[in-house]
Amino acid sequence: MSDQIGSVYYILLADKIGKKKERGIVRTTSEYVEVLPGTLLFLTEERFDKQTYILWWIFGTLDQENIEIECQPMDTRQLSKSEFALLQPIPVCEERLSVLQDQLWLKEGAELQIYDHVTVAVKGQPYLKGIIKYKGELPGVKGIQFGIELLGESKGKGTCDGMIRDRRFFTCEKNCGIFATIRDIRRDQYADRSDRLYQEEQKQIRESGLKEKDRIVWISDNGPEFGEVKWIGILPDSNRMDITVGVEFDNPVGSGTGKYKEHRLFFAKTNHASLVPIMGIMKASVYMEMNQWTGPLNDFIVASNPPCSKKPYQVWNHDKTVGRIISASKLEELQLKAKEKFDISTNVKLVLENGCIIDDEEAFQLLQGSVSAVFCLKEGESLSFAGPSTQSSASESVQGLPFETEDLNKSRNIGLTDTKLVGQ
Repeated sequence: MSDQIGSVYYILLADKIGKKKERGIVRTTSEYVEVLPGTLLFLTEERFDKQTYILWWIFGTLDQENIEIECQPMDTRQLSKSEFALLQPIPVCEERLSVLQDQLWLKEGAELQIYDHVTVAVKGQPYLKGIIKYKGELPGVKGIQFGIELLGESKGKGTCDGMIRDRRFFTCEKNCGIFATIRDIRRDQYADRSDRLYQEEQKQIRESGLKEKDRIVWISDNGPEFGEVKWIGILPDSNRMDITVGVEFDNPVGSGTGKYKEHRLFFAKTNHASLVPIMGIMKASVYMEMNQWTGPLNDFIVASNPPCSKKPYQVWNHDKTVGRIISASKLEELQLKAKEKFDISTNVKLVLENGCIIDDEEAFQLLQGSVSAVFCLKEGESLSFAGPSTQSSASESVQGLPFETEDLNKSRNIGLTDTKLVGQ
């Protein structure tokens, strides 16, 4: 077999079986190995089968040394120099392939320059914000990576000061620098937003108490669905300050893999991902405490304490543009918590969607279990949204936002087909 033909590189699009080689000699057929889609390849030989009239390409692999595979051209895709340079340092084949399938992502990576504002995905943390201070290769790793200086509230959440392996690539404060591949960064869609709006977004995220990797529950028509927070923030094309949560559910009740329109927000198993308004979910620990959950979540059983009588309520402002989930067992407790959440200093009244005022403890107790949404009105306020809906359960007020997936032209929602909360 000949050496590499030119400096052209390819990426594998389908599962293949390769042969191990040793010292340039192909071993016996018992030394077959699996080669995954997303593996980077270089062409070594072309063979044309005169009996079948099929063209076969023989490739070597860059991810696994001394492996060769035989493919038809349709099983691979040729990469441009910039595409290859951006994909090469991504270590996981599946993630590499996901970036490849999002051509806007690759195009964005090629166009990013020094001092461009970006967001950085770091496990266990909300997306960090910073500016690019370096773009190029790093010691011991081929391909293009990015050196980012973290800004604002992201300061101190990095891993370096711009130096790696005793070599300085840029300068910043201690733990305010981070190096990442294109897999973990995107152009900051909010860089042109005012600082006030950005601070409001961060405030709402903090108040929610949610962060990436938290276990959550969404109440569906068929019961509770458990999942993990993968992303939290304002959708890239949203003109409202509404916080949305990207969830990877344990069961396939979502749609897509974490891509929203042209934006890759997170990665999830196919049909396990969904975007849910923050009002539609609660922490799994809270749900289990309130319900003595004995389901599959680590077989957790709250047995040491008596059943909790608290119930979650969706509490909205007068025009149903801002909402919070608040748990309470008594009317006064719900009023006090609502005043705190909505930052109200005057007296408030709690009102049902039909306009009835809840001002009696006994009536409040009787309502528990039959109503999930109430409105918190300041003195002089009245309801001013589109009108009462026909919702009959908490699950009907939670709707999943559809994803545009890589391989489907239409999406499945986990709730209603709208992309808004009922009543908005």
